[in-house]
Amino acid sequence: MSDTLSELLTIFNFLSTLLIIDYAASNCIRTFSNRQQDKLYHHWQDANTTAKCAKCRGNVSAFQGKRCRWCRSYVHHRCMASLPQECDLGALSYHVLPPTHIFPAFLERKSSSFRVHPRGTNLLQAVSPGPHARPLLVLVNPKSGGKQGIRILQKFAYILNPRQVYDLSKNGPEPGLHLFSTVSNCNILVCGGDGTIGWVLESMDKMESLFVHGRPPVSVLPLGTGNDLARCLRWGGGYENESLYKILHQIERATSVDLDRWFIKIMPKEGQRKKEQGDPQPYNIINNYFSIGVDASIAHRFHVMREKYPEKFNSRMRNKLWYFELGTSETLSSSCKNLHEQIDIHCDGETVDLGQDCSLEGIALLNIHSIYGGSDLWGKSRKGKGRFFQLPRMNSNEKMQLQSRVQDIGDGLIELVGLESAMQMGQIKAGVRGARRLSQCSTIVIEWVLYSNPHIF
Repeated sequence: MSDTLSELLTIFNFLSTLLIIDYAASNCIRTFSNRQQDKLYHHWQDANTTAKCAKCRGNVSAFQGKRCRWCRSYVHHRCMASLPQECDLGALSYHVLPPTHIFPAFLERKSSSFRVHPRGTNLLQAVSPGPHARPLLVLVNPKSGGKQGIRILQKFAYILNPRQVYDLSKNGPEPGLHLFSTVSNCNILVCGGDGTIGWVLESMDKMESLFVHGRPPVSVLPLGTGNDLARCLRWGGGYENESLYKILHQIERATSVDLDRWFIKIMPKEGQRKKEQGDPQPYNIINNYFSIGVDASIAHRFHVMREKYPEKFNSRMRNKLWYFELGTSETLSSSCKNLHEQIDIHCDGETVDLGQDCSLEGIALLNIHSIYGGSDLWGKSRKGKGRFFQLPRMNSNEKMQLQSRVQDIGDGLIELVGLESAMQMGQIKAGVRGARRLSQCSTIVIEWVLYSNPHIF
């Protein structure tokens, strides 16, 4: 009896193992091919939900049919033989890079030099599936938006080819950018905050020569707090658990626009020695804005506290409350008082008068029209005499012309505004007031004339 029971258990374990192996084989997909191919065939998996059969349009109950991993079609077991074997990728064919168009690449000698493959690329190369598709490269920062980044990473890997989805915390954006550098028409989706977008754009700058068909356009799925660049580009202020299929449809219908990006260089004044060695300049490109004084002080303190106590900054509401608290303390301390007396600003070679009307505690260089999570410092352009009551005191036609100038993210001009206090920042956030317009130009030089009280920028 004992031997018989042992044999039955052995047979049961053997059958269970076969079932597990068969289930795993059907759910494991090939994300690339050994060579470039033209046709992609259905990859059938067990259907575990009820849906319409792609052949007879009848209901396919759970475990009574199959489902294609690529095109999401459901079919009865009895209808499979009459269905074409070739897969068209279904509704997401515009975004999916099929495994037939990803294949191994080897070091090829071109122009007496070898092409270098960055770490993490697995020596794969990709080509475009055709003129009617724009495969999407998804770059996700899992640290953005709490746990949103992790969930989005998993969802995109499920609905697209996993080779299109990259975790930026592992080797950065370079592996994904390298794989798509040979795709003739593609799009990039960055899932993260403004800092993540800047990181990806900077990586694209470094890899400029590798993009065979030019730089692809970049779209944004905003995560976390702020997201001013995403707001400016009309991708919204934050991901609210919308359907990813809806977001993919928006990307398909989106149009490309040019975005100015500004080079910044910080250097000691000629004829003066450096008294002490400061921190190295972390970035030299401005995507959103650059500020000196009161708002930079608040942002710096916020950043330091978030790095020290990340558990206290795990939601948008808590982040906004921290900003409010830091802004209140800055209002009481006025650590950047009379900033206008300590700097000289030259815009396109002309000196800007900072001492008009009242003192300044901060200045900001604006490339986009959103700051502080949706506030507009430059404000709407004012035209006509009927709205003169909204204008500040003016003493020249040049100042009046400045009030009518429109801000544009791709016009080759950057806007300079002044901030009077942390309290004014709160009024700007509430939409009841704007910053003081100082200039709109293509080059700006800022000189420090007083070094005893350095400010944060």
